[in-house]
Amino acid sequence: MRTIKKLHPSRMLILSALFLMILSDAIQCSRPFPDDDFAIYMTLATALREQDRFIFISSVTSNGNIGGIAAADAICNRDVNNPAPQFYFKALLVDGVNRTACVNSNCSPFNSGDRRDWVLRSERTYYRTSGNAIVPVLTTNANAIIDLSANPLLNGGFSATNLEYWTGLNTDWTTGAASTGHCNFWQDSGVIPTGSTGFGDQSGTGAIGAGNPSCSLTAHILCIQQ
Repeated sequence: MRTIKKLHPSRMLILSALFLMILSDAIQCSRPFPDDDFAIYMTLATALREQDRFIFISSVTSNGNIGGIAAADAICNRDVNNPAPQFYFKALLVDGVNRTACVNSNCSPFNSGDRRDWVLRSERTYYRTSGNAIVPVLTTNANAIIDLSANPLLNGGFSATNLEYWTGLNTDWTTGAASTGHCNFWQDSGVIPTGSTGFGDQSGTGAIGAGNPSCSLTAHILCIQQ
């Protein structure tokens, strides 16, 4: 039996958009595809090259008892801010066991525990939506992180407003301690433990691990397309 090769979802989206253009011209509808909607659709299709990804901050907030890493991923995939729900997203959230970025500062030297179920990819560009536009906000290095001190985020950060989101990260991409960095594996909403947070529109190290609020408080989640 002949096997039919499946297209990558991003390529299917682009082909679908092109098909709509051809169909619209061919049948010359009396009510054409709405200009604004079509412009947004084509902009998204153009940006979704195979090597590129979207990034967004969730609309919902949670205290430190998110329910763990998997629960945070689930929030990303059902959130109304998700610009591309046809793709799978994960939370930029670490606990040192289920998900890590770096064991050593900025992943140097390399450690076998680096990038465990990590959400960013090496040398990729990530975008956020801004109205009808798509805005590049970061490009990762070979270690799949950003050297924020040397290369601040583009266009002000992950969002247009200074939203605070949980990360569990120190500013050098290592994981914070259980009671002071990741709210005891993101399952503790107590007043005393704390969790690391970042801020949406900051272009320096504050974008990753500058905050350290009580786990009883609420923050957003930063979501990354896989």
